[in-house]
Amino acid sequence: MKIRIDEIVILLVWITISCATGHKAQALPSYEMGVALRKSLKPGFHITPEAGWMNDPNGLFVGPDGAFHVSFQWNRGAPVWGNITWAHVMSSDMVHWQRLPPAMVPDRYYDDDGVFSGSASMQLNGQPMYMYTGVSNYSELGYYSQVQALAIPANASDPTYSQWIKAPAPIELPPGGTHAQFRDPVSAWEVNGTYHTIVGTQVDCIGGASLYSSPDLFSWTLNGTFASQVGLGDGLSNGSCVPPPTPQAGMGRCDQFGQECRMWECPDYFAVDGGWVMKWSDQERGRTPYSADWYVVSNQEPDLLDMEGIRSSSGIFRAEYQGQPTSPQLLDFGSVYASTTFDARGRRLWAGWVYETAAGCTGTCSEGTAFFNGTGWQGVQTILRDVSIDPASGHLIMLPIPELARLHEQQLFSGKVKQLQPAELVQECQLLCGENIHQSEVVLNFSLPAEPGPFSCGLVLDGGNATRTLIGMNGSVALHDGAHVVMQAEVYVDRTRSGPLTNTTLEGGSIPLPPGGLPTEKLALQVLIDRSIVEVFALGGRGRIASRVYHVSDEDWSLSVFGQGVAAAHINAWTLGNAFSDSRAWPAD
Repeated sequence: MKIRIDEIVILLVWITISCATGHKAQALPSYEMGVALRKSLKPGFHITPEAGWMNDPNGLFVGPDGAFHVSFQWNRGAPVWGNITWAHVMSSDMVHWQRLPPAMVPDRYYDDDGVFSGSASMQLNGQPMYMYTGVSNYSELGYYSQVQALAIPANASDPTYSQWIKAPAPIELPPGGTHAQFRDPVSAWEVNGTYHTIVGTQVDCIGGASLYSSPDLFSWTLNGTFASQVGLGDGLSNGSCVPPPTPQAGMGRCDQFGQECRMWECPDYFAVDGGWVMKWSDQERGRTPYSADWYVVSNQEPDLLDMEGIRSSSGIFRAEYQGQPTSPQLLDFGSVYASTTFDARGRRLWAGWVYETAAGCTGTCSEGTAFFNGTGWQGVQTILRDVSIDPASGHLIMLPIPELARLHEQQLFSGKVKQLQPAELVQECQLLCGENIHQSEVVLNFSLPAEPGPFSCGLVLDGGNATRTLIGMNGSVALHDGAHVVMQAEVYVDRTRSGPLTNTTLEGGSIPLPPGGLPTEKLALQVLIDRSIVEVFALGGRGRIASRVYHVSDEDWSLSVFGQGVAAAHINAWTLGNAFSDSRAWPAD
């Protein structure tokens, strides 16, 4: 595939204009790019919007026929946030997807300005039910008024679930809450014949999740606080929230993006492997990342009858695992937000939104850039991940679903590479060269020398025109109880040389390991490369990064392997096919 250099130059001019003027994308002319350039950036085996804007995954469920349904926040009209509907895709195997008509559109008085995020729950009749946030834009007050609503299938015999019947949900606002910060109901779970859900709230300026119960999924009663910043130590050094000095229209003195007081968006709660997980999303001005997903694990099931805890500001979720307190951890070290999980017939699966971080983007790039006016789309959903708990550490393990192997088309490499060099000495094409690298999976297992010590190893992705992205791990091996174990490790995607279209930052972090370390045979990387997104899984899914990398050039890409303090790398690599077979997988030219 050849991409003209003059296309790239013109594109960089538009990005410069965007940064210099601060204009919103709607006010900028589009960069007119050809099909080749657009296809070089649009992921092929991930779920992406047909065109326009994508954010949060919503309403994931498995139908009675075994089909998998995924919706997501979608603006079909432009690659910027706004005019939100629920796009809808369906699959029989979780890797090949079919686009369907939108599942939910704004058409009621309580959601006429958008159907915001929500979830799917299964009724006793085996049919799904949506719970979602409907919004009305009170522009004179400066906020979206948010209420919760329900929807059931209009035709239970329709396996595509293309039409839904809506109704307002009797889910009341918690005392001290505000309709400006009240959204994203969670899939209901059942305990002793009673259903429960939580909704993201900000009560008296404290971010958290309010608990509701129901005998039938349709009538709901407010119980109180399930979890909050106060109870989980989410950035609150003094255990309380200090509101901003200046009241905001419609919100009082609460601040959604504050350094201490932050709204909890897209909460989630689920049980897996004998533990219970509380997850939430938040945004903080000036923080890197601005948008982040967090979780805590407990091996104590929350006591839903603990009225004292429910009525307190801290809630009833106890962040404790095997007698030790747990602290909030990042779900992913990359550009992931608003993730959610669902039950897939006994498996707990996870999906998240990977937002754009191209040059010129700020925050989650919701206002767009001239670059994305040219591509015609924004946003990617992660590959579905299996979720489990590492019993030795009490932290989550997440790996791509094994069904991804159904997309393997050609084995590019299978073998062992010895005498590895540091990353700065590695030459291009040491391992693989060619266009087929653009959609590929690479699995690397590293073997260590006999002596313990520090190590550094990983993969080099060269994208042409002197662009290079490093995907790797650093750490140390020590002798523990007579065995060599990994005692400390970090995973990273270094984008500082990934080219002028990429936000030149390094994404990554320290991988939480068991107190006694990790066996050295776990020293592995699984890397998914899909044009403008890289997903990395380190040490068997203990470290994770979903990162946006925009290599654009008229040259083929290449892969190489590097290492210090490692003896060899055992490598397998494959090309991967497309998730969508229909012509609408790409924006129209």
